[in-house]
Amino acid sequence: VSLLILREAARGGDSLWAPYLAILPRQTDSTIFWSEEELLEIQGTQLLSTTMGVKEYVQSEFDNVEAEIINANKDLFPGTITFDDFLWAFGVLRSRVFPELRGDKLALIPFADLINHNGDITSKESCWEIKGKGFLGRDTVFSLRTPTEVKSGEQACINFYYYHYM
Repeated sequence: VSLLILREAARGGDSLWAPYLAILPRQTDSTIFWSEEELLEIQGTQLLSTTMGVKEYVQSEFDNVEAEIINANKDLFPGTITFDDFLWAFGVLRSRVFPELRGDKLALIPFADLINHNGDITSKESCWEIKGKGFLGRDTVFSLRTPTEVKSGEQACINFYYYHYM
């Protein structure tokens, strides 16, 4: 999925994904995007160790896909894809994927980016579900709902902590 994002981003306005890709942040608040100077602030912590482990994993994955897929398929990837590009795509996926949509079910759902976080929501009730047969085919529906009332013109919110960790 990371390579698909990068390929479509390289296509620019010719990509059907262009409007969605244009609204994605170039980085998230994840420590994987922190500068060396910022990382010094968490020196000696488990967070630094975890961050470095994730970056090493992403580097290893990039090295593999660069050798086996990108370089072998220049017709699909005519431009240069750097580690920073790949890290960006990884960060985008990691910040937007729902728990059941990981591994071989990994998917981005652009509509879900319209939902915002509100830490005041304390409901632990599931805010999303997948119904139907197969995986995101014609007979499958992905639905989001907020446990709070939303009036016209207001933002729809969920508590992302609960949807990621509960």
